Amino acid sequence: MSAIDSFRRTIERRTADGLTDVFAEDVVLRSPAVIESAYPGRELVVTTLSFALELLEDLLVVDQLESPDGSTHALIVEGRVTRYRLQGCFYLRVNDAGLIVDVTFMLRPLHAVEALVSAMAAKGAQPALDLEAGQE
Repeated sequence: MSAIDSFRRTIERRTADGLTDVFAEDVVLRSPAVIESAYPGRELVVTTLSFALELLEDLLVVDQLESPDGSTHALIVEGRVTRYRLQGCFYLRVNDAGLIVDVTFMLRPLHAVEALVSAMAAKGAQPALDLEAGQE
């Protein structure tokens, strides 16, 4: 099973199990929905996505796109966070070994983004991640 297929299965199950295996050691997470800067490193990316997957409900991949050369993929998702419906996209780039090296997570509408950010902060995710990434 490819890293992209495993990542999709992880999203649909809303569990972080197996995330470590799909990411390269130097993977980077970018997300204007949850964080303001890029977060580098497998451990930090897995931790951040684990928090998000705990909070996103009824998450379903509704479409999957792939570039002609197979180096980039987009998983289009729908679901809920608290009482808000959401749409989002995981934009993924893989290396020559097939491991994910770049994850960009985009989310809409704004009230769903705000609800996710608030819920992650309430769980203690955001301050802990900012400190570990060297931000204050």
